[in-house]
Amino acid sequence: MSASESPQHAQSEFAAQHPGSTSLPTDAPSHQSRELPKPPLNLALDRLEDAHGYTPPEDAVYEEFVAWAESTNRPLYPHQEEALLGALEGDHLIVSTPTGSGKSMVALAAIFAGLALGKTAYYTAPLKALVSEKFFELIAVFGAENVGMVTGDSSLNGQAPIICATAEIVAKFGKNEKDTGS
Repeated sequence: MSASESPQHAQSEFAAQHPGSTSLPTDAPSHQSRELPKPPLNLALDRLEDAHGYTPPEDAVYEEFVAWAESTNRPLYPHQEEALLGALEGDHLIVSTPTGSGKSMVALAAIFAGLALGKTAYYTAPLKALVSEKFFELIAVFGAENVGMVTGDSSLNGQAPIICATAEIVAKFGKNEKDTGS
């Protein structure tokens, strides 16, 4: 992907790579502009904003995320609930659990909490292929306008509130903040 590609292009590419997951009506003429339905966590964030403005109470954020998790038939495990509460309180999280025990759900919870509270979220992985994979997964639940990707050779929607980046890029962000004092 080039730096000039739009979030809408990413949404279209996601739909092409994941047939049926965000399907468009096939009977509509191809020249018509068709909008994909809003992703579920994006809708949850909209509900929070509608009910509470830009400063939702932590319990409302917690309840909205738990309701979403239950709607996906993946209710939170106790360690995931604890991590969500920690994220809402502004804690830094380290999750060390076996494969398949729900670390990705903790990441979604932390990202959701951050966005609900007006923060930017960074999802990092050591390899560009893993960053790209997570980028498309996050688009599916938060929407293309909310997810960007920054790697050593490209940037897509780099001002989004969720940034998927290689560990090298996140380290550079941290160094730049330290150097500028921000």
